[in-house]
Amino acid sequence: MSEKKFNTLLIEDNPDHAMLIRSILCKCTQVAKVQIASDGQRAINLLKDTGNSTLPDLVILDIKLPKVSGFEVLSIYKNNERSCHIPIIVLSTSGIDRDKTKALALGADYYLIKPNDFQILHKQFCSILSKISTGAMVS
Repeated sequence: MSEKKFNTLLIEDNPDHAMLIRSILCKCTQVAKVQIASDGQRAINLLKDTGNSTLPDLVILDIKLPKVSGFEVLSIYKNNERSCHIPIIVLSTSGIDRDKTKALALGADYYLIKPNDFQILHKQFCSILSKISTGAMVS
């Protein structure tokens, strides 16, 4: 049986972080492609504009976004019939407990704090993607 390959939507406003995270994700064997939305409104528009076309299999979401917050994007994706099943990994610089609690309450499947060592992030992503692909999702 072949491993699931995820078409991933990365919602990240910092272009340097976006390119680095995309590079890390592409090193995971479970990632097929990565699309980037640079703000919350673009992420919402992607959901609306896809119509009947393919939605992402996975969303990586920053919380602190311009135009529309990551919390609002999370809520919209998790309360939309077409996208509520999509696993969402929140990736934020915020280590504040209330941000993690709020994200998980809104339906985030995982909450990760952006580490300084991106090898750690690579290991975290690959581990989470393996869990998701086998149905063993644990926050």
